[in-house]
Amino acid sequence: MKYSPCLKLSMTRFTLIASLFVLSCNASESSGKISTVSVADTTTDDTDMATTPIPLNGCYTYAINKDTATMKLVTTADGVTGTLVYNPVEKDDNRGTIKGKRKDNLIIAHYTFESEGVQSVREVVFKINGETLTEGFGDIYTSGDTAKFKSLAQLQFQNEHAFKKVDCPE
Repeated sequence: MKYSPCLKLSMTRFTLIASLFVLSCNASESSGKISTVSVADTTTDDTDMATTPIPLNGCYTYAINKDTATMKLVTTADGVTGTLVYNPVEKDDNRGTIKGKRKDNLIIAHYTFESEGVQSVREVVFKINGETLTEGFGDIYTSGDTAKFKSLAQLQFQNEHAFKKVDCPE
């Protein structure tokens, strides 16, 4: 069956308007909370349903004995950026920036930092557990000027290295 160009345009407009209507109805039912909707959200099979990403923007901190660390994250469509500062007791602190991406429940980033007057780069990986980010540790190798993990699949995520979300200082 052939359709006229005008009918095709009308059908496209109708589909677009209907999609926007459905999305706006879903948004108004969410009690004022903003959510993201993807094509996967429209499936009826529970095993294929996408989950809404947990917002990562904000500040995080951890304390192990007297060692502390703080992190501030900003997420965009392009990835994850932020600042990270480690304050180990009786050692020089190191502070710098992170830039990376989110992959499933992980943040995989490069941490560019300065310690004792020397700039270094190392890969950091954090597992997302609700409002907690657990740092991963594992065997590393050096590629150029960057220390990287040999295998992301073999990283160990230790709960004592968990960054908990906190209010950002003003």
